[in-house]
Amino acid sequence: MRLIDADKLMKSLKPNESVWVGLVLSELIDNTTTVKAIPIEWIKEWVERDENYWDYQYLTDVLLKDWEKENARD
Repeated sequence: MRLIDADKLMKSLKPNESVWVGLVLSELIDNTTTVKAIPIEWIKEWVERDENYWDYQYLTDVLLKDWEKENARD
C-alpha cells in the first residue's frame, strides 16, 4: 500500500495543465477509499513533546524500522 497526500497532489497541478486533468484527478481522489494514517513526522514530534521521551523514543525507533522493513518496496 502506498499512502499519498491527495491535497498536496491537487495543489501540485500546474496552471497550464488541462482542466480535464484536474477534474479527472479530483474525481478519482474523491471516490477512492481512504485509510486512517498517522504521519511519521507527527509521531516523531509527539515523542519529543512527551515527558517520557526516552521510553517512547526506543519504541518509536523500533516501530518505524519494523514498518519500513515490512513495507519496503522492490
